[in-house]
Amino acid sequence: MIATVVDVDALFKVVWVSLAVGIGVCVAFSFAVLGVLRAGDARRTGRTAAMVPWCTLAILGALVCGLALWRGYLFVVEKS
Repeated sequence: MIATVVDVDALFKVVWVSLAVGIGVCVAFSFAVLGVLRAGDARRTGRTAAMVPWCTLAILGALVCGLALWRGYLFVVEKS
């Protein structure tokens, strides 16, 4: 009887996608923070060549987080 009320496949899909996106955004934000911190350390010690990959990691991590937020915003707006 409960199978007619609740679409179990859709429920599992929502749970799986939520976990994947939640973990993915957390990892991307962690990479952004790591890149900012390590780039700052490299700048303070005068290692400008080592600063470039850390800045790239920080920018990519922030970009992934921003794109995830933008996609979530578009998803909510399109459903309204």
